[in-house]
Amino acid sequence: MNDYPIVAGSALFTLVDPSKGHEVAYNRWYERDHFYAGCMIGPWLFAGKRWVATRAMKDLRFPVGDTPVASPHDKGSYLATYWVLEDKHKEHFDWAGNQVVDLYMNNRGFMERQHAHTVLLSNPEHAYRDDDPVPIELAFDHHYQGLSVVAVDPAEGVSDEELGAHLDETSLPALLANSPIASMVSWRYIQMGEGTEQAPMDLGMPPGPPERRLQVFFLEDDPPIYRSTLMYDERNYQMQHDVPKQETIEEVYAEMLQRLKDKNIFCIPHYGGRRGHPQHHHPEVQRMIEVFSEHRRSEDWASQFLTQG
Repeated sequence: MNDYPIVAGSALFTLVDPSKGHEVAYNRWYERDHFYAGCMIGPWLFAGKRWVATRAMKDLRFPVGDTPVASPHDKGSYLATYWVLEDKHKEHFDWAGNQVVDLYMNNRGFMERQHAHTVLLSNPEHAYRDDDPVPIELAFDHHYQGLSVVAVDPAEGVSDEELGAHLDETSLPALLANSPIASMVSWRYIQMGEGTEQAPMDLGMPPGPPERRLQVFFLEDDPPIYRSTLMYDERNYQMQHDVPKQETIEEVYAEMLQRLKDKNIFCIPHYGGRRGHPQHHHPEVQRMIEVFSEHRRSEDWASQFLTQG
């Protein structure tokens, strides 16, 4: 899908937690120094981006407990991802190994962090929803709304080739069609020691077996709405078991308008946790805006709703 010479051939995937109480210092160090000095200025690394998983997002991870990617499953709040040009993996990571040693020797490291899963990846395979998509190489510059990661192993008795055919011909086309998922890139693990031998600390869960695929999905919108039975309330129609569940915010709004007409009821977008998104404001349903909570003052966020009615 990308006929130009800038092609991603390998990747760095680093999922980390700062030590409790060091979150601000960690993010200042990473975004103002290490993101550039440890990665972006290196040869042949051409794209990088950081992501954050809130508690609400980590609660969606599965399976629960110890997993091959994170142990426990909710370990790892900050993810950084980087693309390296095809056929230039060794040149970049030879530089990177020496660079990280030099940075730490010059007091430009940060020891108050724990890696959940920091690995190198190669052999990308792509899947796109649209006929003329944004190539994976441009994904970090496209400002997608989110990213999801899924590790996939063949079931017992299923070969790697059979799994690949099933994903390419059945599962991925069905998943992407008419969905908020714009694209997917699937990677294979590079084993430890091939570019990570000079790491100054433990890198968390090790690379998976050769047949494991680490799939990275780029989302143009929030994923479908998930509901916890712990939040069940008979007054909330979306929690009632005999009511068909809506999968998108637009469907929820349509259902609310139908149910709430002739009733003096309203809802407000909430700022804390997984906050409401101004792009999906519905002025007929959301007739008030939260401007203060225990999380922080939120006038700047609320003003985006107000400008839309």
